[in-house]
Amino acid sequence: MLGIGKTKIYELIGAREIEIIKLGRATLVISASLEAFIERQRGAVVAAPTLRKRGRPTKTFRELASGREP
Repeated sequence: MLGIGKTKIYELIGAREIEIIKLGRATLVISASLEAFIERQRGAVVAAPTLRKRGRPTKTFRELASGREP
């Protein structure tokens, strides 16, 4: 459903981002908890400003490395 690995799922469970139920040796992830996690992540992406600027860079690599203005 998430397309992530087992290790990341265990990290999310440990951080209490995803709710589980233990049934014997089985660890069951509650689907409503997964859906809530996905919605929280979608909200965080929408609320976070983009850091990448589009278009050509205003300075060359040489200018950035030297610390001088163009």
